[in-house]
Amino acid sequence: MCGGALLSDLFVLTAEHCFTAIFNMADVRVVVGQYNMKRTDSEEMAFEVDWKEKHPYFRTEGSQSHDLAIIKLKPKGDGSSGLGVQMSKKVSPICLPQPGEKFKDETLCIVS
Repeated sequence: MCGGALLSDLFVLTAEHCFTAIFNMADVRVVVGQYNMKRTDSEEMAFEVDWKEKHPYFRTEGSQSHDLAIIKLKPKGDGSSGLGVQMSKKVSPICLPQPGEKFKDETLCIVS
């Protein structure tokens, strides 16, 4: 089990190392809105994976370098009007910097 960050209603950023032992992406489910692992939460939603793409430089500079993957979720519904993650007070995308925004070297960043 690995975590990830919701980017939008259909895209999740996660760690590529979570998939090194997975040979069939049809076996993978992405669950958002889960708080208690022992029961289904009211905001919990599970999705199948449409596709996953790892960072092109994954492990090129060491075993933990570029350990990123992006996942596209399969929308729920009939395909023509599929629904992605339903946002709420408990389920929302991460905050990302604006395009072109610059940060000083040594800026403290937190990734979870």
